Formats: sequence, structure tokens, C-alpha cells
Amino acid sequence: MLQEGYYETTLEAAKALASIGEPAVLPLLGALHTMRGVGLRDAILALEWIGDPQALPALEALRVVKDVIEQVGTSEGVIQVNMAAQACERIRQKLQK
Repeated sequence: MLQEGYYETTLEAAKALASIGEPAVLPLLGALHTMRGVGLRDAILALEWIGDPQALPALEALRVVKDVIEQVGTSEGVIQVNMAAQACERIRQKLQK
């Protein structure tokens, strides 16, 4: 479902995978190389929500992939967010708690 490219579908798939937790990490990591666009960004979100440090090397490698950049509207205007970098940062923050 993460490969479909429809925001509502891929977001729901990411939520379902995150609810599974750690058992979903290795299958997600194995599938990352086949994903693009919104499906890839939502897979990154699922890994972030799970928070397993096993995901860090793959997420670090994705930081240079164009598809991980999301345009986000803020009160300051539109900014670009690197979803992979953000996920790495948030996983590391969880580990420090």
C-alpha cells in the first residue's frame, strides 16, 4: 500500500505499520529502495514513529534522495523539510530519553 502513491492510502498504511512496531522495521527497510514520492515519505514516517535505531543507517542514506523532501506550509511561508533527516533526529531524541 505504501507504493500506491495516494496520500490517504499511504498514510493509513504507515499508521498500521507503526502500530505493529518493531516487527515492521526490517520489512520496511527492505522495501525502501522500491519506494518513491509520498509512499517513501510515509514509510519514513512509519520508521520514525516506531523509533527503532536499526532504521538509522537506511534513513541517513536517504537524506540525499530528492523524494524525501516535503514542502510544508508555515506561518513564515513554504519551507522544505528533509523527512529522512527529521526522522533520524527524532529517533535519536527518543533514544536519549
